[in-house]
Amino acid sequence: LNKPFMGCGIRIPWQITGYTTFLVGEGAPLFLNALVKSEVYIVPFPQMREFLSKEPELKDEFMRICAKYLRSDLDAMLAVATTTAAERFWVLFAAFAMRLELDLNEEWVRIPYKFNRATISGLLYVSLLTVDRLYAQLIKQGMIKRENGMYIYSTKGIKEGIAWIMKRSVS
Repeated sequence: LNKPFMGCGIRIPWQITGYTTFLVGEGAPLFLNALVKSEVYIVPFPQMREFLSKEPELKDEFMRICAKYLRSDLDAMLAVATTTAAERFWVLFAAFAMRLELDLNEEWVRIPYKFNRATISGLLYVSLLTVDRLYAQLIKQGMIKRENGMYIYSTKGIKEGIAWIMKRSVS
């Protein structure tokens, strides 16, 4: 392919992005789309490498986090290749629920971000039309609903997404 790859990922406060370019040692364009008001701190590669060389414990933790993100990204690519849009939807929101450590003991869970159609389209690797159809289908099935201008999600669907992630993690 002669096209640049455009991927989407999820980061919550205090998480890092750009770790693959750091590990490879080459810069690459990075586009961020914040769902909430955010601050981004940019640390140049040479300064980060020098800092980590002086802090071996922090370097070990940083590398562990990078490995975790790589695994998460690989799982996301596997999900795109092997699942339906509806299954990817629940894997996506399961990832949010896990990263945000949301309580899944209730019937419904609220993800504290407002997503637009384009963001969901990019995260699921589907068209805007597919996003519209997917939401309509999930509303009809009683798996998502609107409350106070935001969608809330069935914990049943979130738990199915978590089961997929956990199954993949142990294989």
